[in-house]
Amino acid sequence: MDSLLQTTEGTVNGVAPSISFEGPEVDDNPGGLAPPDPNIAVGPNHIVASVNVVTEIYDKSGNSLVGPFPLNDLWSGFGGPCENDNDGYPIALYDPFNNRFVLTQFAVSTGQHLCVAVSTSADPTGSYYLYAFDFVDFPDYPKFGITSDALLVSVRNFGASLDMQAAAMDYPAMRMGDPSTLIVHSITDLLGDVDGFLPINADSSINTVGGISVGDTPGNFVGFEQGPDRLELLQLDPDFDTPGNSTLTAVNSLSVAPFDPSFCGGLFPGCIDQPSTTNDLDALSYFMMHRAATRLIDGDLHMVVNHTVDVDGTDRAGIRWYELASTGAGGNWEVVQSGTFSPDTNDRWMGSASFNGRGDILIGYSVSGEDPDDTTPPDIRYAAQIRGTPSGLLNVSETTILEGPGVQTNPSRWGDYTAMVPDPSDPSAGWYINQYIPIDSAFNWRTRIAKISLPGDSVFNDRFED
Repeated sequence: MDSLLQTTEGTVNGVAPSISFEGPEVDDNPGGLAPPDPNIAVGPNHIVASVNVVTEIYDKSGNSLVGPFPLNDLWSGFGGPCENDNDGYPIALYDPFNNRFVLTQFAVSTGQHLCVAVSTSADPTGSYYLYAFDFVDFPDYPKFGITSDALLVSVRNFGASLDMQAAAMDYPAMRMGDPSTLIVHSITDLLGDVDGFLPINADSSINTVGGISVGDTPGNFVGFEQGPDRLELLQLDPDFDTPGNSTLTAVNSLSVAPFDPSFCGGLFPGCIDQPSTTNDLDALSYFMMHRAATRLIDGDLHMVVNHTVDVDGTDRAGIRWYELASTGAGGNWEVVQSGTFSPDTNDRWMGSASFNGRGDILIGYSVSGEDPDDTTPPDIRYAAQIRGTPSGLLNVSETTILEGPGVQTNPSRWGDYTAMVPDPSDPSAGWYINQYIPIDSAFNWRTRIAKISLPGDSVFNDRFED
């Protein structure tokens, strides 16, 4: 039994989404494909939603402004694979310090490339600076994070074997449309056989000054390891003028309560139960889940991350989450609280965690189960913690964003990730996107986008030193 297991609901009533609307869906694509990889970026006035393999831009009332359009349309006239290939694994991020949007996907049909677009203004419907970065091998499952002086990337680089890599792009140059250097270091060479690391992503309100740079962090990549169970923090320090001076170092190893990421006896078996079908869904429990959200709260740097664990040895999936803090300038990361959320017999997985502007924690995820007393097709739900709650408890009760109408009969892939992000102009709110199935069917996913406003004061709690 997981020693951190929370088996009861929070005592604060959850709040239904104040806004909820349909996002991109499988029928927006030229052909059926799965999984959707749903994620969003939220700015002061816009929402950008990306899935495999289209993007749509909305206002914050949910009205579509542009799209859905194939993401490689942004590279029209650019030439090369980023224009010609629309291969997916999209990531959309909002940069609150410079009021820009960053949209990415990979192009691997001809060569191995990551395609990155940086908006030239605060308007994501406008123009973009466009980039194509070459990799030696297949850059699988790319995850991006924004800091003030680098765009950080992790990839599961497939050549002769898996090489987990940490990379950095010259983000200040990219915001100007100037050439950018790509710096790549091997996490595998540093730590051995590892997987699923994430770069940090710096969040903020629209009113803060300054930013979080790679030099401010005591570790800008995070993952989990076993034997003993721990979080590993790595520091990538890129030198874009002299790339050979760049370094990747292991800076901290944090002991955590024991956890079990294995399901059904293997790394990636379908093991998440659904009612009325023999098709079980993948837990993706060996990855830290998108994003590693960081924020300054009361003057200190905080991070929230999550991954999926077997909570009781019976292949019941729950959400293991951690809040880390770095006290003082450059102080080491420490785990200040952690918990495992599984209040009933259903599976909970595919989580995404974020702070809102007050420093509350919101976690969105999928829920499914085939218990005879509680048959649940995959739902979209969230739970939360109001700042100041006793450590390790999600005290805002689990709330349904969308009750799953159907089950996925094929394939077993689900996700592969979702996104909870803060609203940079509303300190109480987070926005979440996840997939669901409208009727029992295969390759027939939809997405839902929702705004979650927690009760409490509407005051930002982040502060930056000049």
